Amino acid sequence: MGASTREIAREAGCADGTLYVHFADRIDLFVALLDSYLPQFVEPLRRLNQMVGRRTVRRNLQEVLEATLAWQVRIGPLVGALTADPALLKAFLERIQADGGGPHHSIAAVERYIVAEQKLGRIEEKANARGVAMIILGTPHYWVAISPFLQSDAKASPEFVKQTLDSLMIGLRPRRARITAEK
Repeated sequence: MGASTREIAREAGCADGTLYVHFADRIDLFVALLDSYLPQFVEPLRRLNQMVGRRTVRRNLQEVLEATLAWQVRIGPLVGALTADPALLKAFLERIQADGGGPHHSIAAVERYIVAEQKLGRIEEKANARGVAMIILGTPHYWVAISPFLQSDAKASPEFVKQTLDSLMIGLRPRRARITAEK
């Protein structure tokens, strides 16, 4: 937070000018750092379209939840620095908007998947697709943000993922499947 490119270069063990060979400014450096972490998060989201009607809904959402959690653990400190520096945040938002990026893409990917699975009858038709997306994508963010206060491991355990999905899947199970299970 508030680090100059000179301080960043010193920490990286290179000359100030070397940074400018690769990055136009501090924002470019920040975007490149975030971009380097992006593939592990984005790939499961991209695969969702091909997973409609395949495997189980739980398994498909688990893959996204696990990738989101891993990504949030890596970017948590960066997001903290970003939101603590209004000038950096403004410049970053302008840059990702100009590039057509942003979190709305991940939300839309999960929403599309949920709606497609609802059409197949594999998810309760009354489930709110946006709400499901926010649970899958928001729960890891919240966990990473509060884990230091709980003296917990921010990476969370497989049990954390299992419990989150167990609870979510109860609400997503199609009504006819719930009725059958109750009998």
